[in-house]
Amino acid sequence: MSSKVIWENVKQCNYCGKSDFFLFMRSTEPHWTGDEPLTMMECKNCGLVFASPRPNATQFNKNYLVGDEKARAVLERKRNRPNVRALHLNHVKKALEFHDNKATSLFDMGCGAGTIMEAAKELGLDAEGNDINLAAINELRELGFNAYHGFTNQLELPKNNFDIVINFDYLEHSYNPYEDLKTCNEILKMGGLLSLKTLYLDCPDHILKSDRYQLFRACHYHYFSARNLASMVYKAGFEILELNCNNLIFIIARKMVEASNDRPIDYYDYKIIDTNLKKEKKVTHRKRSVSIVSRGLSTPFKASDIGLH
Repeated sequence: MSSKVIWENVKQCNYCGKSDFFLFMRSTEPHWTGDEPLTMMECKNCGLVFASPRPNATQFNKNYLVGDEKARAVLERKRNRPNVRALHLNHVKKALEFHDNKATSLFDMGCGAGTIMEAAKELGLDAEGNDINLAAINELRELGFNAYHGFTNQLELPKNNFDIVINFDYLEHSYNPYEDLKTCNEILKMGGLLSLKTLYLDCPDHILKSDRYQLFRACHYHYFSARNLASMVYKAGFEILELNCNNLIFIIARKMVEASNDRPIDYYDYKIIDTNLKKEKKVTHRKRSVSIVSRGLSTPFKASDIGLH
C-alpha cells in the first residue's frame, strides 16, 4: 500500500457492531486515495456498506485540521457553488415548515462554508455548526457564529439545545455515521427536526454507471441503502416524516425519544425501495400514517416495514 497514507481496516460495523463482512466491490475505476483500488465491504448482519481499508482520519485530514492553503481552497469552492445560497435558504425554509415555523435555533453538522448557517440567520434563527476545516471555522467565528472545530464524535456539544439539525452531504464522509445520527438526536430538543441528505446505493446514477458511479471516490467512506438508512434514523430515536429518493436521499425526521441502544434494529425486507430504485419514489409520514408513491408500483407498504410503528 502507499507509504504516504496510513491505512486502517474496519474491524466492526458502525451500525450493528458486528464483524462479519463480505466483499461488495473492488475497483480501480473510482478516483480513490493514492494508487489503491476502492475496496468496499458489506456487513452481513445489517447491510451497511463501507470502504475498508480506509485512511487514518486524523492523518488524512491534516490539511483541514490546520486550515492550510488546501483547506482555504476547498472553502472558496464550496462558497462559490452555483445557487448554493438560494438552495440552502429553501432547505432551511422547508425544515421550518415542518416545525410549524416555531423554531428559533439550528445546528449544521459538517457546516462547510457555513452557507446553511447564513441562511438560517437570514431567517431569524440562532445558527451554530461544526466542521473539521479550520479555515472555515475561523471565518465563521469572525462573522459572529458559534462554530465548533473538529470531528463530531470528539466534540462536547450542548444537549437538548436545538430545534433543527441539518446533516447534508455529511454521513458519507463520516467514519461513525450511526454515532453521528445519535449525536443529532442528543443535541435536538424533544420534537426537534433532523433534515438529512446523503448518497445511497442503487440510485439511478449508480445503476447506470456501476463502479464508475461518481460518488465512489476519495473521502466517501460509508454507503447506504434506503432501507438501512431509514433503519438507522429510526434506531437513533427519530420518526421519519418524509423520505425522498432521487439521485440522493432526503429525510426529514422528528426526535421522538432520547438516543439510546434500546430501540431495536428492524431488519425488514422492503423491496419496494430496495429493488425498484430506478423509479421515482416518495415516502411521506403524516399523523403516523405512511404511504409510498412510486411510479409503476402498487405494492402495499406499512409503517412497520420501516420501523415507524
